[in-house]
Amino acid sequence: MAQQRALIIGGSVGGLFAAHLLRSIGWEVAVFERSAEDLADRGAGLGTHGALYAVMRRIGLPLDESMAVVTRSYMCLDRSGHVIRDLSLVRLMSAWVRFYRPLKDALPVHCYHAGRQLEQVDQDGDGVTAIFTDGSRARGDLLVGADGVRSTVRRCRRATTTRASAPSPTTSYGIDRRIRHRSLRSSPTPTGGGTTAPSRRRSFARRYWPTRKPVPARCSRRRLPNS
Repeated sequence: MAQQRALIIGGSVGGLFAAHLLRSIGWEVAVFERSAEDLADRGAGLGTHGALYAVMRRIGLPLDESMAVVTRSYMCLDRSGHVIRDLSLVRLMSAWVRFYRPLKDALPVHCYHAGRQLEQVDQDGDGVTAIFTDGSRARGDLLVGADGVRSTVRRCRRATTTRASAPSPTTSYGIDRRIRHRSLRSSPTPTGGGTTAPSRRRSFARRYWPTRKPVPARCSRRRLPNS
């Protein structure tokens, strides 16, 4: 029996996880990333959880202390800098690049194709063909869309799927409706090289603000996990 081949559109963390997991069960994979540059300089802070480490172990990638910074509490300050709440919560805060780099390095070079922008997807009874903007084509048995929020795969699928049979987009987004005031959240993260020393590690800041705009019907109104 011929080895099955998967075309993975998107060479970031999601696409790389898919590639490794498919390879672990005997599939041939080809990852296509639209950016011609290495993605290691991109990404931001990342809150980790058990499932993330479990899948890393499953595909045989090493984990060590440089992967994350342990935080043991969250301190909330008002505009004047006074503590208004101190919440005990142990979390492992990491950086996107600390997972991207080992995932990318562990994938054989011939499986990763940078600078390939998907334009069209053709599917028939025998498989699927990915057509790229440079005119090249790739043929496979399965196509995985891992190309982010502005997914070309999703756009191509919507173009070839009737409205009645298309999956509901209401599960595409999660909204935390608890946000009532502007706030800024900062967490320590390792550097790209894995430095976790307090004097040298990075700090990842996220800004939250409420909106007066109505929630679009296409957005999910379910609460986020642990909300």
